[in-house]
Amino acid sequence: MTRFLFHGKGTALLLLLACSSVPPVKVEDSLFDLAHNTERNQIAREVVIVLQMNNYLIEFDDPQRDWATVQTVWRTHPKAMETDSGMMMVRDRALLHISHRGRSSIIYNAYPMVNATLQFETQTQRLGNDTWVDIPPPKQLAAQYRMLVKDIRNRMLKYGNEF
Repeated sequence: MTRFLFHGKGTALLLLLACSSVPPVKVEDSLFDLAHNTERNQIAREVVIVLQMNNYLIEFDDPQRDWATVQTVWRTHPKAMETDSGMMMVRDRALLHISHRGRSSIIYNAYPMVNATLQFETQTQRLGNDTWVDIPPPKQLAAQYRMLVKDIRNRMLKYGNEF
């Protein structure tokens, strides 16, 4: 029993050391709940409209997918960011994830109801390097993401959704 506890403490220490070198990703800045129990095509349509108004290019918009209906192309920001390790380029993209909640029926027409989550992925690349690395969104992008989500939620109010 003592040997097991020692092994557990050593593993926990190694895990703690390994995690301390990786910056924490702030999930609240890149993952947003959009709507609960909404019609799948309504949320996809509104997300596409708002993303396109904000210079995102839609890679695919497939209402038949079970896990995501909208994905954008990586959007590279024109200005490089100055950091301690040199100039860095930043890119991001958006993904709309859905999960099924059942069906709603209005005069015998069945509509698939879903919960919708919008995820933003952000990556950085050092100038002169080909490798992109996942990062938490910078403050400017996190603020932009919150405004996009607010706009989508406002647009969904016309369908009677609550937030």
